[in-house]
Amino acid sequence: MAGILLTGGTGLIGRYLLRDLMCAGESVVALVRSDKDHAAEQRLERIMAGWEKELGRALPRPQVLQGDLHQPGLGLTKTQRAWLGEHCRTVLHNAGNVSFHATDDNEPWRTNVEGTAHLIEAAQAAGIRDFQYVSTAYVCGDRQGVIREAELEAGQAFGSIYEESKYTAEKLIRAAGFEKLNVYRPGSVTGDWLTGATTTYHGVYLFAQFTQLARQRSGAEAGERWHHPVRLFQNGDEAHHLIPVCAVSRAIVAILRQKDLPGETYHLTPDVPCNARELEAALADYFGYHGVTFAGNHCVDRATMNDVEQIFYDTISRAEHRYSAGDPHFDCTNTKRAVPEWRGSRIDHDYLLRIFDYAVQQRFGRGRVKSRSAKVA
Repeated sequence: MAGILLTGGTGLIGRYLLRDLMCAGESVVALVRSDKDHAAEQRLERIMAGWEKELGRALPRPQVLQGDLHQPGLGLTKTQRAWLGEHCRTVLHNAGNVSFHATDDNEPWRTNVEGTAHLIEAAQAAGIRDFQYVSTAYVCGDRQGVIREAELEAGQAFGSIYEESKYTAEKLIRAAGFEKLNVYRPGSVTGDWLTGATTTYHGVYLFAQFTQLARQRSGAEAGERWHHPVRLFQNGDEAHHLIPVCAVSRAIVAILRQKDLPGETYHLTPDVPCNARELEAALADYFGYHGVTFAGNHCVDRATMNDVEQIFYDTISRAEHRYSAGDPHFDCTNTKRAVPEWRGSRIDHDYLLRIFDYAVQQRFGRGRVKSRSAKVA
C-alpha cells in the first residue's frame, strides 16, 4: 500500500497525527532526525509506546526514515529517494519551527521556508503529486474582519517572523504545481482536551507562566488570595482561537483520507472562540488572584504603569503580539463541508483550568514537579 510521508512526527501535532493515522490503518513513513541522545527510530518508538500505554492497546508502527529537512535531498541517499517514489503517494508536511523571533541559526526561516523548499524538491523528484501542508491561521498577519479560507496574499503585515515564514512556505508550495494540495490552518494549538497534555508552551501559556511568577513574587501563602494589579488595555471581547491539538489532528486525518475531495484550504478554528475576559477569569480562578481589570482598548502609556504592569507588557512585547489585539474571524466553510461534525471543541472554563494545571505541573516544559496538587493556590 502506498504510504504517507510524514514530517514533524515528534512535534506536538505530529504525535497526534502518528496516533490517528496508525489507528486508521494508514501506511506511514516518518521522516525523523536523530538527536544527540537518541536515534530516529528510538525517538519514534518512545512516542508510539506512550500512545499504546495511554490507549491500552497495541498499535502498528510507522516506517522510520532518518533524514533532515535542513539538507538538500533531505539528507537521503539516491537509493532512499528512489524508494520514496515507490512507496509514498502523499506528503503530509507538519514539521515547523515556532520561534517568534529570529535565532542565531536562522530559525524559524531555516526550517519553515528552506526546509519546505527541500521537501518540495524531494517530493517532485520522487514523483509525489499529493501534498498536504500544516500551516497556521495566522498567515493572515494583521488583517481583521472575516478571513476566508481561499485567501492568502492580501497585503497584510506580519507581527512575527513565524507568521511570515509560514506565509512564505505556503506561497512556495502553491507555486510548486502539485496535482492535489490541501493546506490546514489551525488556530492557536493548545493541549489535549481530556488531559491538557502538550509539549509546547506558547500563546496563552505565556500568560499562565507570567502569572505564576507574579504569584511567587507576591509572597502569598498557599491557598491565599493575592493582589495582582494589572490593567489589561483591552475591552475583554478580544477573540482567541484556541484549538486542542487532538481536534486538529482528527480533522486533518479525516480530510486527508477523503480521496474524492479536491484540494482546498481548511481553517481549523473553533466556531465560537474564547475571549480575553474568559481567559482572565480562568487564570484568576486557577492562580487565586484578584485585581486585574480591563481598561479599554487604547494606547498603553508606560509612564502610568506600576512595576508589575511594566514587567507584564515587556514580556508580552517579546512574544506573541496578537494577544493584545485578538484574532479576526476565521471562516471555516471548507472544514465544515469536509467534516460536518466540526465544531472545533468549544473552549470552556474547565478546559482552560486543565491546560494551566498541566503546564504548571510540567513547569512549562522543564519537567514534572513533585507536588501533584490540583492548583497553585
